[in-house]
Amino acid sequence: MAVLYSNNAETTITQSISATDTTIQVATGSGSEFPNPGAGDHFYVTLVGDDGSGGEVLEVVRCTTRATDTLTVVSGLDDTTASAFNAGDKLELR
Repeated sequence: MAVLYSNNAETTITQSISATDTTIQVATGSGSEFPNPGAGDHFYVTLVGDDGSGGEVLEVVRCTTRATDTLTVVSGLDDTTASAFNAGDKLELR
């Protein structure tokens, strides 16, 4: 089981997600910037959104599968809370 990385990969999400969604659709063609986990592998990404009052909402998720531009994730890691995000919000491998 390995943690995978790629330098400074970033994109936007294309569809709004709820706090309970387990898949995230990213901008067309941008999925290839991120690792492609094999069995037992994963990588971490940070979702960055607007809290509605000019501040940021951050959530760390673990991606266990990437199929083209769709990520399968486990939400609310590293002391972050599973949250809703809007289309156009950022997704970054920091």
